[in-house]
Order: sequence, then structure tokens, then C-alpha cells
Amino acid sequence: MYDPGLLREILDAQLEMLCRFRRDGTILFVNRAFADTLGRSPAELTGKNLWQFVSAADRADVEARLNQLSPDRPEITIENRFETPAGTRWVMWRNHGLSFGPDGDLLVAQSSGFDITERKQLEEQRQLLIDELDHRVRNTLTVVQGMALQSFRNDACRSPVRGWKRWSDTITTGPAAPSMPTTCAISSRRSTG
Repeated sequence: MYDPGLLREILDAQLEMLCRFRRDGTILFVNRAFADTLGRSPAELTGKNLWQFVSAADRADVEARLNQLSPDRPEITIENRFETPAGTRWVMWRNHGLSFGPDGDLLVAQSSGFDITERKQLEEQRQLLIDELDHRVRNTLTVVQGMALQSFRNDACRSPVRGWKRWSDTITTGPAAPSMPTTCAISSRRSTG
């Protein structure tokens, strides 16, 4: 037996946000979690346009992805920014095409979503750390390459064995080691004088 009141209670008890909407974005139904996120009641949101809550920067991409829904591919997951009174939040939406026209175009969809803002912030922080580490490693390698170039540049250091020894000594003794051109120049004077 169908009980609309019981169904509404079940949907409102969900922690995930639920929204049923037409292709043009007209909201047909939202649950309590969706409405609470926007600081409104479900009744206030019915008939409003969903696109006013999707970040302008994400709207074209979200529309394009929703247009991929078809009878053969009725589900798609989208992560996008969602504008709320508390600020912009990232939400992962699982979108289901519920009704399609004779040509296969989406007519009505339902989305369930949950806030992933903290995950996105951690991903951004991780990427910043990766970029910083990459920058530091590249800088260190540039210094090491310069040191190697100096070690093998001087004519007196052309002997691979002697060049390798000087390079090895430079790496192991670090900044306290004399510069390679000076060492090679002194070595060169000793061998000629």
C-alpha cells in the first residue's frame, strides 16, 4: 500500500541531499537535507531553478554531463560546487535519468548528493605539497647538474677516473669542498710545474 506521508518521512530521514528536477532545472522535489543545506524548506524550493545553486564556473560542464544521460546510460556521477548561504561547498552527485523523450533526451532526473568539501580541500593541499616538493627536487637537481658540469669541464679533469673522483669528493664533502675549477686549476699547475 502506497503511503505518501511515510515515503516523505523516509526521504526526509536521508542524510544525502535528494533533488528531482526537469531538464531545464525546474525543481520538482527536494528532501529535508537538500532544503536544510540551502536554509529553506522543501516547499520553498519546489518550482525554483536548480541552476541558481550550481556555481557559475561549473554550470556548463554540469549541463553537458547531464545531457549525456540516456536510456542506455541513465546514471552519471558529477562533482561540482554548490552555492549555499554558508558559502560554496563541493558536492558529489549521483544523477539518475528517470524519464526520457522519444528521441532519448532527458526529461526528468533525480540526484542524490553529499558534501565532499573537506576531501576537495585535502586534495588541493596535497597537490600544493606535491608541487612544492617537485619544485625543490628540480632546484636540487639543477644545482647537482651544475656541480657535475663544473667537475668535468676543466681540461685537467678530462680523465674520467680523476673527474669521477673529484665529483665524488664534491658530493660527499658538500659545501665545504673547494670549487671544482679552483681544484682542477691547482691540480693542473702541479702537473705542469
